[in-house]
Amino acid sequence: MTEMGRTIPLISVVASRLTFGTGGSILFSVVFSILSLSWFAVSFDVGIDILRRLLDFREMYLFIFMGISEFILVLFGVRLMEKLYYFSASFFIIMYGYLTYHLITRFGFSLPLGGKSFNWGNDIDLLLTAGILGWAFEFSTISRFCKRLQSNEGSIRKILYMLAPSVGVMTAIFFFGTVGMISYHITGHWNIAIIGTSHSLFSTIAAFGVVLSIISHNAMNLYPSITKVVYMVNEIIAPHPLIQPSVALALTGLGTVLAMNNILSHYETYLQVAGAMLFPFTFIFIVDWYTNERYKMALSDFSITPGTCRDIFLRPAPLALLCFLFGVVLSYYKLTTSYWMLRYVPWEYCSSVLSGVIYYIALKLLGHRYGMRS
Repeated sequence: MTEMGRTIPLISVVASRLTFGTGGSILFSVVFSILSLSWFAVSFDVGIDILRRLLDFREMYLFIFMGISEFILVLFGVRLMEKLYYFSASFFIIMYGYLTYHLITRFGFSLPLGGKSFNWGNDIDLLLTAGILGWAFEFSTISRFCKRLQSNEGSIRKILYMLAPSVGVMTAIFFFGTVGMISYHITGHWNIAIIGTSHSLFSTIAAFGVVLSIISHNAMNLYPSITKVVYMVNEIIAPHPLIQPSVALALTGLGTVLAMNNILSHYETYLQVAGAMLFPFTFIFIVDWYTNERYKMALSDFSITPGTCRDIFLRPAPLALLCFLFGVVLSYYKLTTSYWMLRYVPWEYCSSVLSGVIYYIALKLLGHRYGMRS
């Protein structure tokens, strides 16, 4: 997916105009903004959970401090955040590495951790959803600032660019998931930064470092949501310099309110809803991207100015949206049944692959011309 950003430097909802139409693109801007805002609030709540154990302040002051910090970072734009991101990412790895060392040396553990049975299908879905959230809220923006794809680029370099984000995200998910599982088993807390708040000076400093890194990373998570809302607003009214700061203030405020209402306790439900939306969109988008060779198009081809209501959903938008809804309905089936197969099959992922396959078959049956703009 991130290869798209090197080929066509546009955010995902704009690049999907030719697949889902301008109307569908605006619809997904709203959906992704809500999901992104919720993800921002979840990370926000994690930072607050650490701070409340580090600082003897009223919780309201901590929320205000975090909210203002996030707003300032987002207000200065992605160029500044990108530079800060390089530092904070390295800093976060060092601090979390020390906290992991602190956990293992202070408490110790032995494998296996327990004999509890797992719902493998659901757990794999949750892991894959966490990974695709990385693409949706990070790479759709970050990859636009990577080095553009060159016609004479070597195969090895191209493969490395293509694999690096996926390997990086899934490695982090499995590492943090494993450390969190070990921590929860031996201390009762999945967040090892919380453990570091009360044991030693160095572990306390590391916990502060994690909070600072969360603030930086979370601003980067919120930025794609802001760009999507700005895009949606600009489709309705004329662009204005105050639109972006106004949207940034509104979304930061909403994210802070969600965090204050303990959204972290609904984390698994959030991932299930996010997966039901993001997986079908992603697979249909990929199928259309390669089947209709969108990667060969110029940037100007993605600039669509609809003149009539019919133009808002140009072909193949009706077909793509129908397959998307089919994927969402299939994903919902997992929540309404206890069929044994769902314990072992990542149903949200598989049902979305099926929706992508159906979209591909429909394009072929209806004719390749149906996939192109008329």
